[in-house]
Amino acid sequence: GGVVLISHNREFTEKLCPERWVVEAGTLVREGEVAADEKIDLDANQAPDEVTDSLGNVIKVKKEKKLTARELKKLEKKKAERRKKGLPSESEED
Repeated sequence: GGVVLISHNREFTEKLCPERWVVEAGTLVREGEVAADEKIDLDANQAPDEVTDSLGNVIKVKKEKKLTARELKKLEKKKAERRKKGLPSESEED
């Protein structure tokens, strides 16, 4: 969550807010400390294997594997065979 505070008293807002978004001459300028969530430096392609929630529960992250063209073709062939046999084509192993 957040709070919007509009004031002309810079001293007041600097003491009250660690991070400020100031609009001057039609331009937005960020001042002060950077928010805690922006300090996390995670590679966009790398997700953690496990995440701990606020209650201390460890949750394993299920990553989606990127398939090569060959693997996609093999998967489609396997699905077609399953449909031909009358079996469901969508399963956990697909």
